[in-house]
Amino acid sequence: MQTLKNKKILFLISFFTLIFSTSFSYGADNKSSILVVGSGAIIKENLADARRLAISDAHAKGIEAYLERSLGSQGMVNNFKTIINEIIPGSTDVIQNFHILAEDAGARALKILVSITVNEKLMEERLLNAGIITFENTSLRTLFLVADNTGTPGQPYIWWDDPENKINLSGSELILYRFFQERGFDPVYRVNYMPESGYNPELFKAELTDEEAVLWGELFLADLVVTGRVDKDSSNALIADIKAIQVENRETLGTYLHEQPYSADEADLENLLADGVSVLVPSIIRSFKKSEETLISFDLAIKGLTSLRQVTGFISFLKEKIGGVIAVLPSRISTDVIMVTVEYTGERKTFIEKIRANNEMPFAAQVGIDEEGYLTVTAL
Repeated sequence: MQTLKNKKILFLISFFTLIFSTSFSYGADNKSSILVVGSGAIIKENLADARRLAISDAHAKGIEAYLERSLGSQGMVNNFKTIINEIIPGSTDVIQNFHILAEDAGARALKILVSITVNEKLMEERLLNAGIITFENTSLRTLFLVADNTGTPGQPYIWWDDPENKINLSGSELILYRFFQERGFDPVYRVNYMPESGYNPELFKAELTDEEAVLWGELFLADLVVTGRVDKDSSNALIADIKAIQVENRETLGTYLHEQPYSADEADLENLLADGVSVLVPSIIRSFKKSEETLISFDLAIKGLTSLRQVTGFISFLKEKIGGVIAVLPSRISTDVIMVTVEYTGERKTFIEKIRANNEMPFAAQVGIDEEGYLTVTAL
């Protein structure tokens, strides 16, 4: 019995050691000063040109290192095209300080060790204008309610008037799904998801008001709905009329209305919606960044865990998979309960619904409220 108790104590000590050491290292890693090595080819013994090439190389590497640190590996993957085409080229203006610490000229190349400091406010604004999400844990769950009338004339594809049978994604929905996912959003793949409360037949209608679109969003536990229509008219023009609405406060975050000629090329629709996404996303991000300033915090009791791996896996799940979670901080412990404080943007009931709906929980668990009013997650 004493051995089992000692094991639990060691487990809890290890847990808190890991959590706090991770917190401290996170702060250290987020400084804007970066060390990089730049390289420039020496041609005809011209060291001045080699140095200019090495400085340019160091600039690019410094920006790449800063972006990887800020966005993470998945953020780099999701936004790769935008980063290499819009952010890195011509980005020397965001470099605040640049110091050459060491230099070595070899037979073929000059290498320099450089300390670079990035102007974080300027870089954040540039990323924001490019539609790249930079605030933490923003997996904004997004539902698309966009009527697609680009196929058979007069027969728009509208999935929400018969959601149990119209499971296919329209061409417009597929394109929007991909573009939003590439920007770091979490699009609802409704084919594999049915609302726990079932569907509301009163919402089975072709034309939705903004409030009805929001009610669909609530059914799918979405943070955001994109609603409207994409049409091909009799003169073969493509018309996109879409808007983004925040579910929680019913606020319209952005609108896009544009018409362009249609040449029967599939790329026409993709280009139209790409332009629409580039207009909507910065407005969406700005609105959610504002809401990030107002946080709630609540205690979460974690019960029934038997290993440090389960604990750290669950905390990583909260931070990475539950949109709106800003921080998960240890508060108090006992031999059978670990209590953490969750800082969250939104309502606690929405947080609970998101956990229950997410199928990436690292272990089977029951989520509920105990007799003392604490939110509890109990491993089964």
